[in-house]
Amino acid sequence: MNNEITPPRAGSARSEHGFVKIESVKVGRVKFTGVELIDAKSRTNFEELLRFALDKTARISARKDGTIYPPTLPLGTPAGLLSDEIADYLAHMKRRNVRPSYMQAAAQTLSNLQKVCGDIRVTNIERRHIYMLCELLRWQPRPRRPAPELKLLSAEELIELGKRTHVDPPAPASLEQQRARLSAFFNALLNAKAITASPMDAFGKIRRNLVGVQPKRNRSLGDAELQRIFEPCTFVPWAKKWPHRWWAPILGLYTGARIGEIAQLKVADIALEEGTWFIYIRITADDDLAGTKGVKSRQSLKGPSSVRRIPIAQPVLDAGLLAFLDDIKECKHPRLFPHLSAGVNQETGETNARYSHALVHQFGAYMKILGFSKGTSFHSFRHTLINSLISKGYTTSQIAVITGHSTTGQVREEQAPMIKEVYEGMLPEQSRPLAVRMLEDFTPPVALPKYVRGQFKGRLRDRRGFYP
Repeated sequence: MNNEITPPRAGSARSEHGFVKIESVKVGRVKFTGVELIDAKSRTNFEELLRFALDKTARISARKDGTIYPPTLPLGTPAGLLSDEIADYLAHMKRRNVRPSYMQAAAQTLSNLQKVCGDIRVTNIERRHIYMLCELLRWQPRPRRPAPELKLLSAEELIELGKRTHVDPPAPASLEQQRARLSAFFNALLNAKAITASPMDAFGKIRRNLVGVQPKRNRSLGDAELQRIFEPCTFVPWAKKWPHRWWAPILGLYTGARIGEIAQLKVADIALEEGTWFIYIRITADDDLAGTKGVKSRQSLKGPSSVRRIPIAQPVLDAGLLAFLDDIKECKHPRLFPHLSAGVNQETGETNARYSHALVHQFGAYMKILGFSKGTSFHSFRHTLINSLISKGYTTSQIAVITGHSTTGQVREEQAPMIKEVYEGMLPEQSRPLAVRMLEDFTPPVALPKYVRGQFKGRLRDRRGFYP
């Protein structure tokens, strides 16, 4: 008995525009006739069938254990076509409630991988494919506006176009993110025992370019820098155009909240409780999505520890936040900053859950006008608050009540008696005065502009510029 695959006879296989017909092929005592392969998936299925026949007709002595008993089945199912595995991977990310922005980034990275490899079996992906993907990531044109024509080009054509147009290299941090996303994809298959090894194992982390990088503590803002940001002659003309420009920097400074957390605030997230005004950092269902089967909210958070409530500092109240809150309530929009969009995925139609997108660019442009160097951003407000409170003797676990940092693995249990409550989004009675006292101790030397009731009346009257 022959356990080899006998190739088709000369002239027995025909191909027309990707369609392949095999008149006969023999595997041991098994003969296949009249096989028609119409696409990549059918060719993969036929390959599996040939391997199954080869295994079943092999001599007993040729088996690994040399017995009449068949070998034990593997624990996992071998990986299929790359397109199928990508679809399954992204679908499972959605079931895990992974943030839409990360899912989009993963989809883009894996799309580049498929462009390099073609729709082959994942087990056939080799390091040469990864090397070529690295070349594609280096030279791939990155237009500011969508360019559908680029999707029609092959990996080789994109690389050639990038070299011809002298495309600037991506930042090392960006390449490292791409590498991490690829590793996560292959590790998921590895954990499912669909592959025996990851082709990314040989590709270690990409080192950052340290030229011009400042120590992390310099990312916080000094007194003079804060005064420059909120200088009335520059801040007011810039901020009076949109409500989010006026209030987001103020809230960022006095809460230490992330830019995305502030940009997605709802009117209901500002509430009075037992004589103290709070800002609730949380995710709540959107009214227009509550009855749908998909995503219930356009808000997103970094993790469970991010759910918290922050006392509103007195300088913010004195600057007129409650007057602005009344203006927003009058226009009957559920969100605090209705001119910011969460974005919509053009392919799936689902939300990107990223209200901060426009604010990031607008505030970055303002900082550039003021002459701040790269690396100083909205997030610097967060560092400023944290460093100020640390200098006043507060512990990381105490500061986490305000900032929503996860302190697991960073502090000892006896230093963090309230971490469990913070994880559950609860601010226990004993921590409320602590949070208020910390914000009272934070006294940046800035004079906040005073909000005037009806200041954004024109903007809030025109609902055409509102987003859900």
